[in-house]
Amino acid sequence: MLRDVADTLRDMNAHGLAGDVEAASESLRTMLDLTKFGDCLFGDEIRNILNIRHALRPRRGTAIDPMRGQRKDRRARRPMR
Repeated sequence: MLRDVADTLRDMNAHGLAGDVEAASESLRTMLDLTKFGDCLFGDEIRNILNIRHALRPRRGTAIDPMRGQRKDRRARRPMR
């Protein structure tokens, strides 16, 4: 759907908006790829994907990461290549 919107905007000579829609589509695809195994994204990670500057410390892997134990379990169960 977002590709169709970007194509329509390009047909209307709104190339800037079409680029923004394509960037949003790519960001959504990246976030969905990262979360397809039930993992969560924190706000600072989403801001990094969207290239928004921020000064927050990352939470992934720290004591306040609610999925830390699940990630460790999944890594332990994953077969070695």
